[in-house]
Amino acid sequence: MKKIISTLLLLTLFSCYAEEPNLELVISSKEISEKIQAVGRQINLDYADKDLTVVIVI
Repeated sequence: MKKIISTLLLLTLFSCYAEEPNLELVISSKEISEKIQAVGRQINLDYADKDLTVVIVI
């Protein structure tokens, strides 16, 4: 599940970037992936014994 969420977020970011040729890349895909993984690990720790509902608006 975490891998799916990470992939969806990266695809969303890349598709937005691809549509705007005048944008400058300031955060690499590796940095984004590392941050998403770190946030996922923290969420797993914080909600280990709880239900988690996530709403994503694109």
